[in-house]
Amino acid sequence: MDEKILKTRLIDYILGCKYPKCKLIGVEVPFVSMKRRVDVLVITGAKELVAFEIKSDLDSLRRLHDQIKDYKKTFDKLYIVTSAKYKDICDKDLHNTSVGYIYINGKIDERKKAKPTKKLDKECLARFLLKTDLVDLGYNKCDTVEHIRNELIKDVKNIETLRKLAIDSLLQRYSKRFALFKKHKERKTLLSDLDYLTKDFDISL
Repeated sequence: MDEKILKTRLIDYILGCKYPKCKLIGVEVPFVSMKRRVDVLVITGAKELVAFEIKSDLDSLRRLHDQIKDYKKTFDKLYIVTSAKYKDICDKDLHNTSVGYIYINGKIDERKKAKPTKKLDKECLARFLLKTDLVDLGYNKCDTVEHIRNELIKDVKNIETLRKLAIDSLLQRYSKRFALFKKHKERKTLLSDLDYLTKDFDISL
């Protein structure tokens, strides 16, 4: 199975039983200052930030260790999603970690539930905020976005406050896409439905 097929199956699983009351599903969302993109991002009904990293049969696991480190700085929970090629490797390597694991073949098998991340990173969360978000918080629009983010990181003492700001920014940016996706998709997510979550479009459609 290639990555796009795995995405459609995963999204149906999320909406059907994993997080049916989720507030947002985003696809290919940048994080860690555009260095990474999360394959599927979910904001749950309880306002948890959950990441799903897909490893299809066409992918390599070469970068997975570094990816996991960045995910665990940024998201409340992380799941690795794969099909047949990496099933045994993930069963073994993820067993004693906080990372969850979902296997998709004919059926979807959540082989291991993710545990909450113990410590998020302020800088990683702050990078979800755009300059417009920061200016709305009262920072000087004439300053560079990097300077403002650094000021925000210094000003915010509570990591939970920064996490909420990041979630609000993501909801503001991607909720209309998600609403359009839900409006047009039918019972099962098709490859063409992914366009609503990934491509520019007329939001009034």
